[in-house]
Amino acid sequence: MDHTRDNPLKRFTAFWVAFIIVSSFGIGAIILGAFSGDDVDPAYEAVSNERLKVKASIDNAQKAADPDKIASHADALKAGQAASQMKVPPTVEESAAE
Repeated sequence: MDHTRDNPLKRFTAFWVAFIIVSSFGIGAIILGAFSGDDVDPAYEAVSNERLKVKASIDNAQKAADPDKIASHADALKAGQAASQMKVPPTVEESAAE
């Protein structure tokens, strides 16, 4: 680094210039955020209401489900997975040994 162009006054000035620029962007963002409206798209609200209805029906169905029936379904799925396990084909070494 060339020390002839570097001194404490230049560093001090560079710091404050950068600080002022960043602060001005922050203040500008706050001002623009205050003036930009909080309008929500009515189509989005309509879809949100439909989603909430679907979620409520799913929650009600899950609350009404019988835990014993759910456990028996889980056991059946596990048994089906175990029955459907396919035999892995032999490797080249295994087939050569036979």
